[in-house]
Amino acid sequence: MCLKRFISSTPYVLAICMLAGLVWAVHDEGLFELEGNAADSPAGLPDDWENIANGTDSANAVTDGSPGGIISDPIDNSIDMIFTGGGSKDDLDIPGWQFTTGSVPPKDDLTDAAAAAYQNADGDLIIYFMADRFAVNGTAQMGFWFFQDDVGPVDDPEDPDYGSFSGQHQNGDILILAEFTQGGAIPDVDVWVWDEGNGTVDPEEGGSANTNLRFVGQFGECNGADDLACAVSNSGLVTPFWPRVSKGGGSDILINGLFEGGINITELFPEASGCFSSFLAETRSSHSVDAVLKDFVGGGFNLCGVAASKSCSAAINSSGDGANIVFNGTTTNSGSLTVTTQVTDSEAGSTFTAACIDVNEDNDPDLLCDDSGDIALVAGAPDDLTGIGTGMISFTHGPGVTVSFDGMYSTMTLSDTTSVPGFDFSDTITVDTFLDTNEPAVASTTATADCSAVGTPGIAVFKACTASFDGTTATFSIDQDFDGVGGDDSGYAENTGNVALNNVMLSDTVISLTIAGEDHDKNGTVDAAFDNVLAPGHRVIFSGSTTSTTSTSHSNTVTASGANVFNASDTVSAMATANCGFAPAPAVTLNKVCDDNFGGGTGVELIQQGGVVVVRVHNIISVSNTGDTALSEVLVGDSDVMQLVQTAGPTFDCTAGTSCTGSLGVGESATFKQSYLPDGNNILNVLTNPGSVEFQNTASVGAKTTFTGGTIITDSDQTDNTASCPICPACPDCEQQPAN
Repeated sequence: MCLKRFISSTPYVLAICMLAGLVWAVHDEGLFELEGNAADSPAGLPDDWENIANGTDSANAVTDGSPGGIISDPIDNSIDMIFTGGGSKDDLDIPGWQFTTGSVPPKDDLTDAAAAAYQNADGDLIIYFMADRFAVNGTAQMGFWFFQDDVGPVDDPEDPDYGSFSGQHQNGDILILAEFTQGGAIPDVDVWVWDEGNGTVDPEEGGSANTNLRFVGQFGECNGADDLACAVSNSGLVTPFWPRVSKGGGSDILINGLFEGGINITELFPEASGCFSSFLAETRSSHSVDAVLKDFVGGGFNLCGVAASKSCSAAINSSGDGANIVFNGTTTNSGSLTVTTQVTDSEAGSTFTAACIDVNEDNDPDLLCDDSGDIALVAGAPDDLTGIGTGMISFTHGPGVTVSFDGMYSTMTLSDTTSVPGFDFSDTITVDTFLDTNEPAVASTTATADCSAVGTPGIAVFKACTASFDGTTATFSIDQDFDGVGGDDSGYAENTGNVALNNVMLSDTVISLTIAGEDHDKNGTVDAAFDNVLAPGHRVIFSGSTTSTTSTSHSNTVTASGANVFNASDTVSAMATANCGFAPAPAVTLNKVCDDNFGGGTGVELIQQGGVVVVRVHNIISVSNTGDTALSEVLVGDSDVMQLVQTAGPTFDCTAGTSCTGSLGVGESATFKQSYLPDGNNILNVLTNPGSVEFQNTASVGAKTTFTGGTIITDSDQTDNTASCPICPACPDCEQQPAN
């Protein structure tokens, strides 16, 4: 017996025996672990059912389950669907199958099932499958169907066909039968194929002949070096990675409760397309093909399919009498077989400009295909690509591969056919896929892209206002930061639409604007003179300023307007208002000190006057403009002064003798000398102790601002306005002299 199995067709026996030394067993392909558990250990390839459950698998296709590719089956008798009726047998066609809700023996009660398709390095299609049971007592028979049609229960109670199954058998549907005996051994794994009218008898099991199932071969446990099909059950508890429950409680799959296996479809069925659409796992009363069927669980398992998407964008051309349409899209081989794909665009004169493999599977051709129309090297072209520059491309399309494409066309036919604003455009791509036999793999699929080209005028104004102050005059300037590193003394109006604007006009409510010219690069640099026509995206730069000697705030509004170059009555306008201001902070300070040129540095001088020794006190007064505003009518005075004389600074009028008047600019200062003969009001301490005597005198200052109407200010901090000059250093022996 070649490779431990029977093959019903002699040519297949010879072919498979010749290949026995050239192919790997399905459990040794490095694609999937068939060792009787569900854990991906070690992590990474090969996959296990853990990966199928959490979506980290590398399969080409998995069953439609949740979570991941795991299809759950309830154990609640009120909702669990089970086979019923005499027509529900594997050797009979599906329209005769029926189901109901109810119960089966616990050992025949399925809780989950799954299948996953892979393609090995030789391009062979290999399918791995599994099911787990609620209980494990007693012998159980398992069956796994792979249908080319969409087969499944009609479970909508409102459907008149409720209780039946949809779909029907097609030649090439595959059935795998396995037997669990008491103790979990797997005596054989039988592979059958639906071949209507050519049924055979299982050469090992015997039994009555059937009309439709042809026996392909018998296989065993996954331990051979060249098994093209095999299966295994679990010899220990299995921790599942999906929600389930076992008899007796807990989620662990009991020993011999998990059945998993694999089959090389390509090697066993070289004539088959392998385009399966659905999957079903079942329990049975015996190993015979006409056994009574019990529980089942199944779902979609699409191994052949193609998907397509398309989008487009349209823009009015530069001359305004047509439109340019750019389209892009994707086509994905959602099956598990390599096909030849053709993509055709419906619009006359359209051309495909690029096609590339979407290696990131993000369906974003703009990131992968070169905008210039050349094939982007970063992604690479699909194999055997032809047709770039024409309206149809063709290429070899591997399983799971997404190919992105770009294309374009131009049209002079502009029409508004929908409620969407603008001129409307629509075209369709058709995707056809072919097997090596040049037979269509699946029906054609299409994708249509709709887009519009809208001629929309738009204009916007961008400006700010900056205030500056030199102490006498405020300047308010239009300002806009073009480069993000600080303001520029200009603003701009920008064409924010997609059509040129004619008769562009700028006006301001307060300021006379100066037009600098057009800024094409949007960097604040004038590129060309302004001729009242503004292209889309272009800016016209303007500037302006005004001054004031009384106002601390400013507001002005710039308005820009223009007309659609395609429609003079379609006008747009925009305005921008800018506000700015500042708060003047006038300040004057006075500082008075003893003049250290007298009295040995104290400012107190003893002089003889009329034969009598008298005291004269000398001071220096400094007045400063410490604010940001020019000062006028600065009046410097003193409480007791003989003569006030200016010694430095802007010229003051000191003809009054006891006061001086003048002006101080921002940061300017004036200095004055002052002397007086103290009287009782100036003397501190008692004359009987001359060493402690000081002569104190206070100066004052007041001023008006030259801005905002002449606000009167004084020295807000008068701690330095008074000078106290001691007598003692001028008369070192005074303490020893009589008071009289």
